[in-house]
Amino acid sequence: MWLDLRVGCDTGHCGACTVLLGDVAVKSCLMLAVQANGEEITTVEGLSHEGKLSKLQESFRNNFALQCGYCTPGFLMLIQSLALRHIKLSENELKEALGGNICRCNNYPLIVRAAMEFLETQ
Repeated sequence: MWLDLRVGCDTGHCGACTVLLGDVAVKSCLMLAVQANGEEITTVEGLSHEGKLSKLQESFRNNFALQCGYCTPGFLMLIQSLALRHIKLSENELKEALGGNICRCNNYPLIVRAAMEFLETQ
């Protein structure tokens, strides 16, 4: 069995470890497990249902907004948090909101396009 043990920045800079604590995106590397006591935690695996991609995941796929996949979970969870909290942003505001996540492939234009497409349907 192969395990994917990707180590992120461990300092909160890259955003790859972003999860939802309730409906708020948090960087799990900056939290202690006890801080999540009694809270609902959703990881990227929780976005799909019954083996089908979520609308957000479909938007990323349709817009080619992923390359190596390292940053994808963090971006997906942050964007999902915005949608769950009904936060409407302009493209520039979205770019600023995504600033805490790093794409090492420099795929930002496609990530922003996928996010905007998804958020406009929410």
